[in-house]
Amino acid sequence: MRAAVVHKIGGEPTVQEFPEPTGSGDVQVGRVLTAALNPIDLGIVAGTLRFRHPSPPFVAGYECVVELPDGQLQYVAGPPLPYGARGGRSSQTAARTQTTDERDLGE
Repeated sequence: MRAAVVHKIGGEPTVQEFPEPTGSGDVQVGRVLTAALNPIDLGIVAGTLRFRHPSPPFVAGYECVVELPDGQLQYVAGPPLPYGARGGRSSQTAARTQTTDERDLGE
């Protein structure tokens, strides 16, 4: 999948191919419909946040909305590493999601 990949903490993400996430157990994979870009993302890439310290390479981005294979929309915060919100697909666990619908996306 095409994704914003970080190869060095503090470095600039580059758009390139990255292996797609796979689902197993309580992890599901969905197509990213929209993703936020906010100070949390910048802190993760810079390595300045206390709660999320990914090891490169990883996909940038902390929050997104994904469409699951069954059509359900899910808000995702903190996808399981090394995946993030700035890719074509993202993984998620039930503990870090909230069901949403088109009204929440402004459609």
